[in-house]
Amino acid sequence: MSRAILTVFFLVVLFNISLAQKKVIYFGKVGYEKTKLTLNSKKEGEVSGKLKITEEKLELDVDGSIEEGNVQLQIFNADKQKVAMLIGSIEGYSMKGSFASIDGSKTNKFEFVEMVEPKIKEVKSSESFTGGELTISLPKLIDHSIPEVENDFNREIKSIYSSEYRKWVEEIENFEQESKLYVDVSYSVIEKTPMFIGILVVRHVYPEGAAHGTTDFKVFNYSIVKSREINDYEVMEIVDAVSGRFVVLINEELKKMGYDGCLVENVENIPVPNLTEKAFVFTFDSYALGGYACGNPSVKIFFDSLE
Repeated sequence: MSRAILTVFFLVVLFNISLAQKKVIYFGKVGYEKTKLTLNSKKEGEVSGKLKITEEKLELDVDGSIEEGNVQLQIFNADKQKVAMLIGSIEGYSMKGSFASIDGSKTNKFEFVEMVEPKIKEVKSSESFTGGELTISLPKLIDHSIPEVENDFNREIKSIYSSEYRKWVEEIENFEQESKLYVDVSYSVIEKTPMFIGILVVRHVYPEGAAHGTTDFKVFNYSIVKSREINDYEVMEIVDAVSGRFVVLINEELKKMGYDGCLVENVENIPVPNLTEKAFVFTFDSYALGGYACGNPSVKIFFDSLE
C-alpha cells in the first residue's frame, strides 16, 4: 500500500470522517463501551445500519424499527445470525434503553446522542484606538445536541482569537502614519457537518488611503466526534507524509485557476489546510505565492486524488 493511500486511511480513522452523510448518526455507550450507531431509513418506520463498538473494533449489522419514539433494533453478526437486541426510546436528540444478547449472557443500558447539523452564530464587536479600528466577527456554536461539544468548541475558538488579540491591538496602536489602520477579523465556514466543523479565520489589514490591504488566515479544524480541535501539528503531520505529491497537485489546481505565475515552489510554501470530510482546503496568505496580484487563492485537494 502506497504512502498516499495510507495517509488517506490514517485521516479517515483519526478524525472519524464519514464519507457518506445521508444518514442519522448516533454516538454513545453500551454499558461502558464507546459505540457508534449509524441508521438509514428503508421506508416509514423501518431502519437498517451499523453498530460499531470502538474499542473492540467490532462492526455489526442493524435492522429494525423506530416508530412514535419507540426503538426496536436487532443486531446481527457477520454470519447474519441475530446476536442481540436494542430496545428503548427516543426523546429529543437522545436514544436510551437496554441492550441484551440473545443468549442472555450480556445485558446493559445504552445511551446515544444524535449528531446534528451544527448551528453557527456570528458574534460581532468593534473597538477604536488611537491608530485605527479593530472589528471582530467570532463564530459561536449554539443549540448543539451535546452541550460538552458546544462548550469546548466555543472555548477553543475563543482562545485562538484571544491569543491573537493583543497582537492585533498593538499593530493598530503602533501604526505611525497620519492615517488610520483598519484591522478586520472575520471567518468563513469551510465545513459544517454532524461530524466536523472547519473554520477559516480571516484577518484583513487595510491602511487608510493605501492602494490595497493584506490578508492572512488561521485554520480551525474541530472534530465533533472527538470533542476537540484537530491542531495544526496533527494536520501537517498528515500533509508532510506526502508533501511532494501535494506540491504537484496544488500547482495543477492553481494553473487551472489561471495562477500560472503564482505557484508553490517547495513544501515550505504549503499552508496548514482546513479539513472537510472529502478534501484538504489550502488558502494562501497575501504574498505567499509572489506579488500582491497573486491574491489569496483557495485550493481544494480531494483525498482520492492522493491514491
